[in-house]
Amino acid sequence: MKRDAGCLTYSECRSLGNARTLTHITNRHNSELTPRQPKTTMARKGLIEREKKRQQLFEKYSGRRAELKRVANDQSRSYDERMRARRQLHLLPRNSSPVRRHNRCFVTGRPKAYMRYFGVCRIVFREQALLGNLPGIRKGSL
Repeated sequence: MKRDAGCLTYSECRSLGNARTLTHITNRHNSELTPRQPKTTMARKGLIEREKKRQQLFEKYSGRRAELKRVANDQSRSYDERMRARRQLHLLPRNSSPVRRHNRCFVTGRPKAYMRYFGVCRIVFREQALLGNLPGIRKGSL
């Protein structure tokens, strides 16, 4: 069976040394090697919704929480008044606290390896940088 001059077999792709980054070409008319699209997984929808709920609760109670904390930490107030503010602060929903929120990737919802400046995780950052969608970012080894 005769094959086109531009087509490569899988073993030829492996001999190039980039077997992990190149896909096996099944189309005989395609003469270029095409990079494999990286797989990005989405976070579970329930976890993303939980973070949204925490954000809403934080926004809803942030003013009240700030006022109660101000009263509770004010040394010029009486001890009873400060303890009353602490009790009321304790009665607020736990998810309204800002420390319970977790940064998530804007694209995939991934909670780990989050890059705050860009709002995405490292995987999406790398994909977008290699595609040239992030101006001013280039690969360090080039």
